[in-house]
Amino acid sequence: MKNTKALKDRPAKVAGLIVSLAMAACVLAHCVGLAAAQQAKATRSAQVRADDLVIDLDTDAWEFTGNCKLTVSFGHEAQMTAPRMTVQFNEKMDQIVKLIAYGVVNFHVVTKPNADGVRRDISASAQKQAVYSEPTQTVELIGGATADISTVGGDGEAAHITGDKITANLKTSKIFVDNPNMKIETPLED
Repeated sequence: MKNTKALKDRPAKVAGLIVSLAMAACVLAHCVGLAAAQQAKATRSAQVRADDLVIDLDTDAWEFTGNCKLTVSFGHEAQMTAPRMTVQFNEKMDQIVKLIAYGVVNFHVVTKPNADGVRRDISASAQKQAVYSEPTQTVELIGGATADISTVGGDGEAAHITGDKITANLKTSKIFVDNPNMKIETPLED
């Protein structure tokens, strides 16, 4: 009897296995297609690299861990690194909407040229986390935030800023600091 029952259940088990394999293939094809689409066309979408990625299909949560690096290019060059990042995509899954970086976060950007053609080099960090929003093109550095700002090709003059939170708007090239403290260093001529 047991053998007959096992044979009757076998088609259902095989069908279940085929469905599971098909779902895994669809997820993999979607991820490969998403990566290819982001590389094939010019967008403001960011690229994320890490040691590991866990995708929870029930909650649509994407968590990157280990040596995480976000790169953005759109009139400016920006990079963010952190131990862990979570990503939220738009409904079509072709653009990063929001990224949260956890732990000690480092951020570097060379701004697009202003009206005078001047570009700024900004190196910043936060001790708690950072939040990147693609639609607003903003980066919020939260918890013990610091930023060093200098002129690209300048004479060495730099501003060192600390605050509870530093928000950089990549679209408008504006920086907002909560509870700021600023120090400016200017090289002296001989």
